[in-house]
Amino acid sequence: SSVNIVFPAAYTTARAERLFLSCRRPGIAAGRPAHTMQLRYLKNLHSPQDSMQKVMAITWSVNAQKLAVVGVDKIVRLMDENGDLQDRFSTKPADKDKPNKTYLVKAMDFSPDSTKLAIAQSDNIVFIYKLGAEWKDKKSICNKFA
Repeated sequence: SSVNIVFPAAYTTARAERLFLSCRRPGIAAGRPAHTMQLRYLKNLHSPQDSMQKVMAITWSVNAQKLAVVGVDKIVRLMDENGDLQDRFSTKPADKDKPNKTYLVKAMDFSPDSTKLAIAQSDNIVFIYKLGAEWKDKKSICNKFA
């Protein structure tokens, strides 16, 4: 089966072919011409679980080389353009003193250079994580907005 997705004219064909899932469609509301593209199922990005694992947020990097996915477990999974898992890290609560993590990740977005990831949480904070140049580099919070 296939799904028709509308992409703005600004997307190149090569980039659009790599984008098999898009959460944002910039430019469509601005009245720019759009192209349609037919997508096919390629593979599962996450292995099946015995319990329900809801995906809370998903985003592509600007250069379409990294895909970030986070579920209700609050673990960010970083994948390459082929959907292969390269790295993962846990998000942090706004209040370190609370023993239980009662927050959820609400949204994510990459920086224009794809080296940072903004993560908005339900505990009214946005953390900016520095991802580093290589996949396995240490992930650290470099800024926060409360």
